[in-house]
Amino acid sequence: MSIEYNKKLVMRFFNEFMIGHDIKVLDELLGPSYLQHNPGAGHGKAALIKFFLDFWEIHPNPGYHLKRILAENDLVAIHYHFQPEQDEPGYAIVDIFRVENEKLVEHWDVCQDMPERSENNSPMF
Repeated sequence: MSIEYNKKLVMRFFNEFMIGHDIKVLDELLGPSYLQHNPGAGHGKAALIKFFLDFWEIHPNPGYHLKRILAENDLVAIHYHFQPEQDEPGYAIVDIFRVENEKLVEHWDVCQDMPERSENNSPMF
């Protein structure tokens, strides 16, 4: 398994599942025991689907703006600007995935509010 393969796997999850709402693609992407570290979601494919179905009901067309993808060994991180609604500032998010046997098997995330003003001139992205 290569770092490039792992990055492509995560990008498929991001583009086809998160943005494209294609639930069936999870059969190809997830390992049999997908572990979740977000306290708002349970372990496994069924829990992930439920989490996103509930989420998509509230936010049917959110904006996802990928800023970077980083990979090392079996870990891949994506850093993106998420806007639940087009006119909202949204969040800076980092999702970290662990890949095993060419499947996504573990996930962590970190979410930071996009402020209306900053104490410095450094951009969030």
